[in-house]
Amino acid sequence: MADVPAAYAQGIYAKPGRHGALIRFSSTSTHLGTDAQLGPGLGFAIKIFDIDGPKLVEDEPDSTTFDLVLKNNPIFISNTAKHYLFIEDIANNAQDYVTRGKAGLHELLADVLTGKGQLQQQEWAWDEVFAIVRVATQTHVRNPLLTTFWSMGAVRHGDYIAKIRVAPAAESATHVIHRDLDLTIGPDVFYPTLADELQARPFDFDLQVQLCTDLTAMPVNVLTVEWPEKLEFLQQEWINNGNLMDLGDERDPNVGLQEDGATFTIPQHPVRRRIHGIQTFNVLRGGEYFFMPSLSALRWIGDLRQSSGHA
Repeated sequence: MADVPAAYAQGIYAKPGRHGALIRFSSTSTHLGTDAQLGPGLGFAIKIFDIDGPKLVEDEPDSTTFDLVLKNNPIFISNTAKHYLFIEDIANNAQDYVTRGKAGLHELLADVLTGKGQLQQQEWAWDEVFAIVRVATQTHVRNPLLTTFWSMGAVRHGDYIAKIRVAPAAESATHVIHRDLDLTIGPDVFYPTLADELQARPFDFDLQVQLCTDLTAMPVNVLTVEWPEKLEFLQQEWINNGNLMDLGDERDPNVGLQEDGATFTIPQHPVRRRIHGIQTFNVLRGGEYFFMPSLSALRWIGDLRQSSGHA
């Protein structure tokens, strides 16, 4: 990959080249069980070979491999090791909570919030509670080959700080066989799906780098916060960058900033369709970013305060 902007051409991405790699798909659950029992959380680990340079791992300083461990969610459920230890303990007993229905769920969230009663009120794990609710409600069952995976945490990227994301390449995604998955049809669903897909044809993913440009909005040490992707960034790096989607110099036909004589190619079989004279429909003037918890989250917070006598 050549002609990469300097800020992105760092470390192993600094020079064009080809490297062998192994990719491992996995469940993010710490338990054994059927796919339906383990849920939609998926891991995506990459081991890249023939990477020169000293490594930070003390017992493997001369290793020639580079590893990325990603998950199908942009945030992690804990900000510190202290929080993670009691959250992991709670997660290991999640079934005991779930079998008691709504009351068990309330107890689970309360135990996370208070560290099973060990945290002082000013230390309560609000960020972790919201992260767990988000991960539980917004991680959907998808074909692993149609799934985007994130590093969740920030990494050193040469002279920069960044997060890494791997997303399905648009052309490969059009050939996927299994677009909808039902985890209840058998004990194993993800594995046979991957076997079917990869036996039929190879599949490409795009490796994407998001640079940290604002330490307040994009904190390095707070893993429960998703880094915002500003419209300006989206427009410059993705919407107006046709190479990201293997479209050459073409840009997004709806929100891209078009040049004179712009075209857009629609992948079709057996012959692609090309549209000429694309015009600019969307001009950026400015914008703001807002966040408001959902109504269900606000009701839960209200119920929690009432049960604590603070209403």
